[in-house]
Amino acid sequence: MTEAGARLYAEIQAEEEIRTGASIGKAREGAQGPSAEKIQAALELIYEAGLKGRLAIAASGGTDSTVLLDLAGQAGAQGTVIHVKTGMDYPGTAEFVWGQAARVGLSCRMTGPAGDPRAFWEAHGWPMLGKMAARIWTQRHQGRGFTLNCAECCRTFKIGPARRLTKNIGARVQLTGTRGAGESILRRHRQHLDGAMAWNERDRIWVAAPMAGWTDEDVAGYIRARGLEEHPWRARGAETIGCIYCGGGAQFENSGYRLLRGVMPEAWWRFVVGWRGGEIILAVKYDARIDEIREAVTAAGGLERLSQDRPWVFDFLRRRPLKGRAM
Repeated sequence: MTEAGARLYAEIQAEEEIRTGASIGKAREGAQGPSAEKIQAALELIYEAGLKGRLAIAASGGTDSTVLLDLAGQAGAQGTVIHVKTGMDYPGTAEFVWGQAARVGLSCRMTGPAGDPRAFWEAHGWPMLGKMAARIWTQRHQGRGFTLNCAECCRTFKIGPARRLTKNIGARVQLTGTRGAGESILRRHRQHLDGAMAWNERDRIWVAAPMAGWTDEDVAGYIRARGLEEHPWRARGAETIGCIYCGGGAQFENSGYRLLRGVMPEAWWRFVVGWRGGEIILAVKYDARIDEIREAVTAAGGLERLSQDRPWVFDFLRRRPLKGRAM
């Protein structure tokens, strides 16, 4: 075994499980909800968007899109709910979105999945750290045997298919639940540049975000006040509803990988062991080349053995997760 492999093996064997109490659900308890002004601004933007042409209302099944659909219903929006089946969704997500659309009296169209995610990640980069952070990490870590690329993964499996479906149904405006406030730096920056509604030159459609500026507390309070149904996997412990293999915030205390291990262990095993995503997690965490990680993992008995004996080593992308929570 090389010196680097031996060092990494020792670090992996010495790592103890980190238990954190970070929880989006707990953080949102007692949330007051949005002001009447915020709600009115959202309704007015939906009305304004409708003046530009037919609407496509993007719905993922998460809390933001749950609120967006309810707002669209209140505004009397005329359009179609669109949903992209990425192949990386929680079971029952498509059916949940169909039900949400029906509740507000809107039709629903779906598309996807776009392809094999593992093959995509190996060719274009693994979805970890977040869009901007992954870009910076890859620029600074050449020659590691892999790359990170959240932005292209999101574009290929979610944004691109949704934009194409928007145009295919004849819509000129896509409503999204993007909020900016309380989300990633990149989303906040994008909102600052574009405002709540902007023309997207790449996709040749208008994109409007009626909930721009809403906080987590606004969303939670609105859902409670309106008595809206949430995705059934939320009750099982899922904190965000989206691509279950995304490690966009796995450097934080509420890492999606840690949550997935408890909520949906079969999917966690598929990603960590079956698709060998566990090697990438360890390589990022220990700042190592992929060949060095594979040497250390082999010494530990392989990914499957390590996932059984020490599953917590795949929970975070840092030795000590960052305080706070991923969005």
